[in-house]
Amino acid sequence: MKALTMLDVRLMLRRQPLTALLLGVIVLLAGILLFEHPQVPLTLDGTSDPARIIAAQRKFQGILIPAAELTKAQQAILDSAATHQLTVGRVEYAMENDEGTDFARASMNLPVTGRYADIRAFIESALGSQPAMAIRRLSIQRESTDAGSTVTAILSAQFLVAR
Repeated sequence: MKALTMLDVRLMLRRQPLTALLLGVIVLLAGILLFEHPQVPLTLDGTSDPARIIAAQRKFQGILIPAAELTKAQQAILDSAATHQLTVGRVEYAMENDEGTDFARASMNLPVTGRYADIRAFIESALGSQPAMAIRRLSIQRESTDAGSTVTAILSAQFLVAR
């Protein structure tokens, strides 16, 4: 068997341009992958940068609601519902301490009734004004009547409270 020479390779690539194009793309991609630097520095020992961890913890703690202001934050949600012309049903409150952390979870089950657009605007307003609040569950039920359709939504809101 005869060894391939440079002339043989050039002739083969000229006769089969798709093969030449495919070979060129493979070489180009291999070069990009080999010489590209990772965006995130990797550590071999599996640890992260302590300064970044501390900064993230401080940012998280800055979002938490102080325990003394929880009632005020919950009242702001009720006021927002009234502003959006929603009827608020019986509200249930609960508090749960999160073991091993410096925060607690305060929940608020809030049934509201009104137009869909008003409920949607209320939820958007509540989430925008309360960074420490999350909606854990949302149940929506539409009721059609002769006067139009009304929507009943039950929100399970959760506040992260500093201890």
